[in-house]
Amino acid sequence: MDRSPFYIDPDIRRAKTIATSFYTGADYLEQSKERIFAPSWQYIGHTGMAPEPGSYHPVTLLSPYIGEPLLLSRDKAGVLHCLSNVCTHRGNLLAWAPGKSSQLRCTYHGRIFQLDGTFTFMPEFEGVEDFPRNAIT
Repeated sequence: MDRSPFYIDPDIRRAKTIATSFYTGADYLEQSKERIFAPSWQYIGHTGMAPEPGSYHPVTLLSPYIGEPLLLSRDKAGVLHCLSNVCTHRGNLLAWAPGKSSQLRCTYHGRIFQLDGTFTFMPEFEGVEDFPRNAIT
């Protein structure tokens, strides 16, 4: 017979509540992030948070439990995007507050991204061969 904390006996007469450790254990929290929240839809906000082309709005996914920095943005064509709010170079946040712009510039090294997430520029890398590469965009 399965004795894991998630075992559900098919006979309701032997029903038990989930073990306390599920609610208090750090290991179960980490497993829940990957097994419950990562593969499912989560509400992060409404379309009005980025109402017009050029607008963006940083949000944090399930703060403080998952804490993934995301960015709702509308590109110049008016298409709504949900992007990582983290620069691909050193992990700096791209936007700290809602705003409006034609692009996002990382304040760490100056990488520039379009509001659809496309990486477009890195200062002092003009003329570098094969840059940007797909692995870093």
